[in-house]
Amino acid sequence: MNRKKFISDEHVQLRRVLRVVGPILLITGIIILIRHFMNPFGFDPFTDDGFRNPLRNFIIGGFLTLIGLGMTQFAYMGAIARYKAREMSPVAKDAFNYVADEGKEGVKQVAKAIHAGLKESSADQGEIGVICPQCEIVNEGDARFCKACGSTLPEKRFCPQCGEEVALDARFCDHCGTSLED
Repeated sequence: MNRKKFISDEHVQLRRVLRVVGPILLITGIIILIRHFMNPFGFDPFTDDGFRNPLRNFIIGGFLTLIGLGMTQFAYMGAIARYKAREMSPVAKDAFNYVADEGKEGVKQVAKAIHAGLKESSADQGEIGVICPQCEIVNEGDARFCKACGSTLPEKRFCPQCGEEVALDARFCDHCGTSLED
């Protein structure tokens, strides 16, 4: 993806300003707060310029720190997001692959159980038919194409009672002896 397409010249210029002004305000605010906490009662041995009001120092230092922190965060937001994505993508990929590898047998068991359930429900309804190899829907015994997905059906038929494969012209199931006549 071409990043230049999404970032205008104004955006680049604003980001440069934020990357300079934000840290300056942040550092200035931190210095004022440090001076406040070193001298909470207003005595300032470094200067005699009236910069002695402790509440004013705390408010100004805190305000400048917050504004500088916000500006710096916005200035570097894209870089931080790209860094996070590069750090998290391999971990997410490994986790997904681990779950996929470890879950294969479970998925196969669930698929077999669903298939067996479909066979049982077809047997309970007394359907005689051919199971589609694509979507595993039971079709009528003489159907040549699947009624659900349209794929060509094999020349096979299954017993409605036990689900075993039987010959197309069989009158009884070889496995359980159920009559296959309508």
